[in-house]
Amino acid sequence: MSLGQKQALEVLEKEFKQVCQENRLEEQSLEETINNLRRSMEKTEHTKKKRRDLSVKKGGWIGMAAPEAIHAYLAQADGPVSFLTLCEALVTGGVDLGTDPKRYERNVRSTLGNTRDRFLYDPEKETVELVNGAGLLKRAKAKREAKNKAKQAEKAHKEATA
Repeated sequence: MSLGQKQALEVLEKEFKQVCQENRLEEQSLEETINNLRRSMEKTEHTKKKRRDLSVKKGGWIGMAAPEAIHAYLAQADGPVSFLTLCEALVTGGVDLGTDPKRYERNVRSTLGNTRDRFLYDPEKETVELVNGAGLLKRAKAKREAKNKAKQAEKAHKEATA
């Protein structure tokens, strides 16, 4: 075997190991997503059987941080909740949303943006919901696509410089 063939073989073996490792990580991520989705579905089935009251006790969330209060409210819901309904519930519950009432909605949007791992905010429908398996699956797919694009760009760069 020539030196060039040995080097090519080493590169292929290294690439093979890397691809195998990435596939194992992706497999673990997908298994976790599937398990989260199953738990979410079980929880949804349970909540469908017993509809929860989404009323908020006045001042019941005083001293609670906004993300925790949002989570507490959305955990009671069967699905997406109107953004304005959520804001009203936070104000009723006594959550500190700032000093200027005109900025409450903006502050809630900011909180939702900073906690995308916990909440899905749909600006077109103006709804908010807890991240579940579907939300995790979308993120995993986007991450995988970004990784593939980076690999393709790197490969194209290597071919262009070779």
